[in-house]
Amino acid sequence: YLMWYVSGNRLPPLLTTSLPVDNGFLGAPSTQTLFGNSDFSANQRNGGRFNLGYWFGCDQRLGIDATYYFLGSRNDSFSISSNGDPLLARPFTNANTGTQFSQIIAYPRQSSGTVTFNQDSSLWGGDINFRRFLTGNACRRFDTVLGFKYMNLEESLSIREDVNRLQGGFPGISPTIGSAIVTDSFATTNHFYGGQLGLLSELRRGRWYLDGRMLVGLGVMHQTLSINGSQTVSTANSVTTVPGGLLALPGANIGNYSQNKFAVVPEFGINVGYHLTPNCRLYVGYTFLYASSVLRPGDQIDTNIDVT
Repeated sequence: YLMWYVSGNRLPPLLTTSLPVDNGFLGAPSTQTLFGNSDFSANQRNGGRFNLGYWFGCDQRLGIDATYYFLGSRNDSFSISSNGDPLLARPFTNANTGTQFSQIIAYPRQSSGTVTFNQDSSLWGGDINFRRFLTGNACRRFDTVLGFKYMNLEESLSIREDVNRLQGGFPGISPTIGSAIVTDSFATTNHFYGGQLGLLSELRRGRWYLDGRMLVGLGVMHQTLSINGSQTVSTANSVTTVPGGLLALPGANIGNYSQNKFAVVPEFGINVGYHLTPNCRLYVGYTFLYASSVLRPGDQIDTNIDVT
């Protein structure tokens, strides 16, 4: 059984509130960030790990082992609604002028709305290694390992806003839009393929034992990114859906992208255990796993928007 903690997905400020005079602009006197500008889903995950091994001979000097681990898929969400008070806005930088701007969701006596943020995340991987006795005796041993390592991290962030125009709201906007649904989505996958080498050790004292592992994988991180967005606008006479939300726009960043980057994946672990019987032992331990060159959804959000 694994209980791991995964570092959160760092997000820029994505939702603000303020007095109507400030329109939710970042840096304005009354503006407060309601969502973003922090890690999203830096939470505990539950999972499991399975190990299988075989020694070529009773002297246990040469063997092969395989490991598979997974963390259960996790969904985190944040949602907020307003009938117009408080004001809700999605802030961004106007790329044409370099100044702060926002898209209004809920505004007093003008519009009401709801905005929802959802993030999905899953992690799994494994390795297969040849294991060779290095040195030791009946109370301690050190082995070297050489093999192949794989890791898969999939994450996605979606944003949906439902805006409803209040009666008489925004009189200067034509045609008369009754409601709108705006969506943005950012999805990333990271596949690591590489060779692995390392050192395994075990120290025994009676029925107690202490084992450790130091492994490092060197290889390729295949990264993919998918950005999508849309707007569905309802008027008195029609319902129209067009590509492009607020942060995902056609001709700017909507599309599918991929690249390969060199990556290093070190892993360190230590366990303390007790032999209940010659064939059964109980242990508890700690594992640290790091991956370089990882694509996260929050890093792919560009809040500089060409408003034209």
